[in-house]
Amino acid sequence: MTYQVPAADEQWCQHCGTEADAIIERHQLDAWFLFGYPIKVFGKSMNPAMECEHCSMNALTGDLSEAERKNILG
Repeated sequence: MTYQVPAADEQWCQHCGTEADAIIERHQLDAWFLFGYPIKVFGKSMNPAMECEHCSMNALTGDLSEAERKNILG
């Protein structure tokens, strides 16, 4: 299971080194689930990954060119 929380009192991203408004800590928890209930927890990530809006792999720009917009709309 992977979850993320806001980083506490961080002004700059430790991953890319830029000043950012929104920095998150991504944690990972390995567990064995049975019928949606955790039976055994194998380990937590002790050194969470930090990401900001500049270096996140999930951050996408929504800019499309005129040709791309026409292609999507048909």
